[in-house]
Amino acid sequence: MEKIVFGPKKLPGFVCGPKGKPGILVIQEWWGVTDIIKGHAQQLAEQGYRTLIPDVYNGKIGISKEEASHLMGNLDWPLAVDQLCDAVAYLKDEGSPKVGAVGFCMGGALSLAAGQHCGINAAVSFYGTPAKELCQPENVKIPVELHGGELDESKGFSDKDTMAAWAEACSGAGGQATFYLYENCGHAFLNHGEEAVAKRKLMGFPEPSKEVQDRAWSRLYAFFGEHLM
Repeated sequence: MEKIVFGPKKLPGFVCGPKGKPGILVIQEWWGVTDIIKGHAQQLAEQGYRTLIPDVYNGKIGISKEEASHLMGNLDWPLAVDQLCDAVAYLKDEGSPKVGAVGFCMGGALSLAAGQHCGINAAVSFYGTPAKELCQPENVKIPVELHGGELDESKGFSDKDTMAAWAEACSGAGGQATFYLYENCGHAFLNHGEEAVAKRKLMGFPEPSKEVQDRAWSRLYAFFGEHLM
């Protein structure tokens, strides 16, 4: 994985995978660009993609949930979407014929917004939806997937009803949205490893099964394989 600076705003980021392959933006959770997010990017790169993590916090990391909440609360969301569009341009300039996006928590909301504003080919959100003023589901016309946990309690953002309603509004307006709900899971269920377990414990989220995580990864691989390869 290589650290880079890209775009007119000189945003830091990380890239991995071969240049010229289909590109995927991998967008951070509210914690920042952690090893968990880098691991997700590496895992997708191993599937034959060029992945780019745009660091919309400019190197800052939230160690505690209070710090993470402060960073996300102070995020300039429209500017972050512009930065994602710069990241898409970077991948296309490198030779990626198609570009998609996947995000987690805060990044899931940003991924869907990139689907409306950044000219990508497909977008995926794990447990996150954008504010209406940033992105309107009826205006997202590319294929999208949303993945949520049955026990997610982030009301109005990533709970099952909010995620399902977003997908329904998108598809009802002629879009192509699919929502997958995972049993006995809460927020951040895709993350694996010791850091992920510690963060779920810190936040009071239930621990997911490996079978659920593998099922979500399989769906993600299939979705990008269909729309980016």
